[in-house]
Amino acid sequence: MDESNIWRVTSDSAPEGPTGWMQELDGATDFVFGNEVMLDGKTVQVIHFYVPGTILAPAYYTWWVNIETNQIEQIAMVSRSHYMIKRYDWSAPPEPLVPPVQE
Repeated sequence: MDESNIWRVTSDSAPEGPTGWMQELDGATDFVFGNEVMLDGKTVQVIHFYVPGTILAPAYYTWWVNIETNQIEQIAMVSRSHYMIKRYDWSAPPEPLVPPVQE
């Protein structure tokens, strides 16, 4: 969607969903348990690992996994040319995507 809230066709690949996510992590190695820490009032286990590069460039990952629910609460990824941090909010279902109405 662009700034005018109009959907447009791009040359990006189609979303892959969980199957694609698993392919991106295929071949992960060097798993290391970090500390148990508090994140937003929840006890999480920190897990570090390395993905040598299958579909994407090689990258280092860290996951913060809730020890009560086993849900991933936060992830971090560091690669050659970029990094990202994402925190998940499991307190409510996600808002539905509503495509714009074309007139």
